[in-house]
Order: sequence, then structure tokens, then C-alpha cells
Amino acid sequence: MNQILEVCFEGKLRIDPTQFKKMNEEISSDTVLALMGLFRERLPCSENFWRYKRNYDLYLKMMQQNKDETNQTDGKDVQASVRSGDN
Repeated sequence: MNQILEVCFEGKLRIDPTQFKKMNEEISSDTVLALMGLFRERLPCSENFWRYKRNYDLYLKMMQQNKDETNQTDGKDVQASVRSGDN
């Protein structure tokens, strides 16, 4: 990993977005993937983040299903009340 960083950054402490783009297009396209994988595995908060994200996505999906079911039920109730003359 250190060798990849040395080749890509060439001893620089910082790079701008243009240099970052050049590095990924011309020098090593795997750099971003390797760094993102490293961050995902090694950051202390990453385990909880992915768990919370997954739970949130499931929650949104469940809420959407409930909303769809409610809309279907409400539509039937409106149709029934129109037919019976409750309006």
C-alpha cells in the first residue's frame, strides 16, 4: 500500500482535484477503490454506519409498502361511500 501511495502522490502531502483525477486515470485506477475499501474496513464508525444505513433502507421500504397499502384501502373506502351515497 505504501508503494502505491508513493507512486501516486510522488511525495506530496496534498493534491488538488485535477491531480487526483490524473492519478486515477493515468497512474493507478485502483487507488480510489483500495482507499475506499481501507476506509470501510478500518474506520471505527464504519461498522455501525453500514448497519444503520441498511436498517434505514429497510425502514423506508416498509414505510413505502404501508403507504401503498393504505392508499389502496382508502381508494376502496371512497368508492364504497360514493356508491352508497354517503357523500
